[in-house]
Amino acid sequence: MRIELCRNAARILCGSWITDWGDWDHGGWQVVRVIINRGKFMRVSVSGQPFNSDVSPCRPLTEQSNAASNSKIPRAVFIATLVIVLTIAHFSAVNGAHSLRAIHILLAGMYIVPILAAALWFGVWGGIITAVAISLAYFAHMRIAWPNQPAVNASQMGMIAIYWVFAASSAVLVWFQERERRRRRIAEERSERTAVIQAICGLLSALRVRDEYTQQHSEHVAALAVEIAKRCGLSDDRIQIVRLAALVHDIGKIGIRDDVLLKPEELSDEERISIERHPTLAAEILRPIHGAREIADIVLAHHECPDGSGYPHGWKQEQIPTEAHIIHAADVFCSLTESRPYKEALPPATVKQIMDRIAGTKLDAESVRLLEEITGLAREDTAQRAAA
Repeated sequence: MRIELCRNAARILCGSWITDWGDWDHGGWQVVRVIINRGKFMRVSVSGQPFNSDVSPCRPLTEQSNAASNSKIPRAVFIATLVIVLTIAHFSAVNGAHSLRAIHILLAGMYIVPILAAALWFGVWGGIITAVAISLAYFAHMRIAWPNQPAVNASQMGMIAIYWVFAASSAVLVWFQERERRRRRIAEERSERTAVIQAICGLLSALRVRDEYTQQHSEHVAALAVEIAKRCGLSDDRIQIVRLAALVHDIGKIGIRDDVLLKPEELSDEERISIERHPTLAAEILRPIHGAREIADIVLAHHECPDGSGYPHGWKQEQIPTEAHIIHAADVFCSLTESRPYKEALPPATVKQIMDRIAGTKLDAESVRLLEEITGLAREDTAQRAAA
């Protein structure tokens, strides 16, 4: 029953290319096994909403979301308000009757609450800074309430010491908690990345059976895209995402018929529409894989153009992920410089002319500039100008 389910799923995923058990053994089973074992195989619709990116293409990813900062503001206000209220209450009880002694002790003990809250919400330094503020407020209260009373002042200094002990203890506990949380997050990310890589290896095996050229082309694109990403200043994690996305950027072509995919003549309008579905098909294949949603978003956008003329959604420059810009430039360059049965590779001078002509409109200009530096097209152009 499981095998039959997997075979049916593979037919949905890969179209009609699995025709017998031999193909299944070498291609389809490996793809579906990875996805089924994750418990995630399904057909899903790809959102038509743009992948919003606040980061300019080919710039280091230094801008972070303001959501975390916005959530901290109310917490900081709460802590400050609580400290102020407790301090005002303390000063109000300075000249009170002896019966207010219990209230004084209660208010002094309640100073522990903002220290704990600050340590939990803002970490080690949050607890320390709050303890400093409370110690100063309590010391001022002590000097006003019990002037020239060294014995009483000494006992009240003990309360300030308690604040610092509590702040230090909270800071240590929070530090251990944060370290453990980071350790778990790193372990989860590694496990997730391993699962994604395994799934992508399975998809590449299927792509190799379906169309060996496309698989080799994807490897060339991945190698070039990684070099561009390094020149862009992307972090190691983002470079890894670029590599994985580039390796599977054409995985959707396993759902395109051979007579369309390999047609040497000009495509009809209907056939072109079919070809232009491959980013959407690729995203549908990748999204169900746990941990591959970001890769799917990048692959979905790798044929979008800065001027909005791309597909499938017609997104413009700032709506397109930086990684998709990089892969698009590498994809076009490799397509121009690789030979196919129905076309020869173009000479470098022609490739340079084409890349320069579409830079800024069809391709991200910065990605093209870096690509030409990496591949030597820029040096060749300089040499030709010098010779002229």
